[in-house]
Amino acid sequence: MEEANLPPDGGWGWMVVLSGFIVTTLNSGTLLATGVLVEHLARYFEADMANVSTIFSLGVSLWCCIALLGGFLDRYGTRKIVLIGALLSTLGLFISSFATSVYFLWFSYGVIGFGHGVSYTPVFGMIGQYFNKRLGLASSLSLAGIGFGFIVFSPLNQMFLDKYGWRGSMLLLSALNANMFLCAAIVRPVNFTANKANYRAAKVKRERLGRLLPLKRCLADKNSGTLIDRLGCGFICETGNFALLLVAETLSSLSFSSSPLFIVPCAIGRGVSKISASLLVSVAGINILLGRLIIGFILDTKCIKPVREFIPMIAAWSIGISLILFAFSYHYVPMAILCSVFGMAQGFYYPSSYMLTKTISGPHYTMALGIFIFATGIGSVSGPPFGGRLYDTTNSFNVTFLVLGSTNMLSGLLYLTTAARLQKRIATSRDTYTNDSNVIESYFVELRVSSV
Repeated sequence: MEEANLPPDGGWGWMVVLSGFIVTTLNSGTLLATGVLVEHLARYFEADMANVSTIFSLGVSLWCCIALLGGFLDRYGTRKIVLIGALLSTLGLFISSFATSVYFLWFSYGVIGFGHGVSYTPVFGMIGQYFNKRLGLASSLSLAGIGFGFIVFSPLNQMFLDKYGWRGSMLLLSALNANMFLCAAIVRPVNFTANKANYRAAKVKRERLGRLLPLKRCLADKNSGTLIDRLGCGFICETGNFALLLVAETLSSLSFSSSPLFIVPCAIGRGVSKISASLLVSVAGINILLGRLIIGFILDTKCIKPVREFIPMIAAWSIGISLILFAFSYHYVPMAILCSVFGMAQGFYYPSSYMLTKTISGPHYTMALGIFIFATGIGSVSGPPFGGRLYDTTNSFNVTFLVLGSTNMLSGLLYLTTAARLQKRIATSRDTYTNDSNVIESYFVELRVSSV
């Protein structure tokens, strides 16, 4: 266990970042970059697109929904929770190779999502312990695994499917997913050793900024309050900006898992070869990776910090526009360009929305992140089956992409409202209490140090 007075912003923290990168790579590879399997499983089991899409939406949604418990269970030890998640997700992929029906896969892929969910939040909560000034960079590098997973696993899944069939593909994916056991070995908590000066400074700033962050007393004490309060329901009710953030994420996440699933069969239906169609997801993945790296380096810069609350809005609108235009694209080059825009916007979206979550939640970042990912799960569970049902009804993906794009446009509007409200409150606090633009971040750090 590493000891520090403040987040070290480096050291072993970079190994924890590597652990987060591996986790997100495996998450996207086994849950999101599986569009090549949708049409094949529909033919094999003679099932409609909505039922087959539900297989993957259940996995993604359980991953996101169980992430809420990941932050709550983290008190029992990060390594133990990540180890349990690795075991469940690997076992779920292995069991899926023996599936006899679509409903069997509903269960087995649900196990995968459960495993990924309980391990995801503790790893990113650990990154929040190791980093403060460089948190934007650290989070972005870890989340770059989503883009890397799209790049590698989409053509890899197609290759596995062509050579070994879908059952063999599941077995090979389970073997690759076993690398998550390495993540459990890497994560190591920081032991904060606070002194009296830190405690007094944190107490003063807590009193001065009490009106800015109206947190319930039960949230400051991990052992007080009801289970509902400790899971964050009181926090949502008392923090209007966070409630708006959750609604915006729910709307945006309708396309989070469904778009990668429908891009491949949509392109194939428009005359694109299977391998070329799978490469569209890789194109999106490359740009997700580039977007993660770019946003990671600029998110903590002085020129971006004052306006970074507005980046999720821009990203959500960019995602929405690219999906709406995709509905009217019938040639490969425009499809590839729109997938690039979609990927770059996704690359910007989650690191910036995570930073927005931290700005709103402060020292309760791990809990707030779990709730945020839970909102992602709410949208993810309905996106793929709803999109699949629209296809079954209209025999076209046009309406599906139009609806998914429109929900992102509405999400961007809510992000704009949230960012504007937050900027106004921070500006009021600065005028009233201090001229230091970093007072809120230092408050978060010192409060966390004094409370450990």
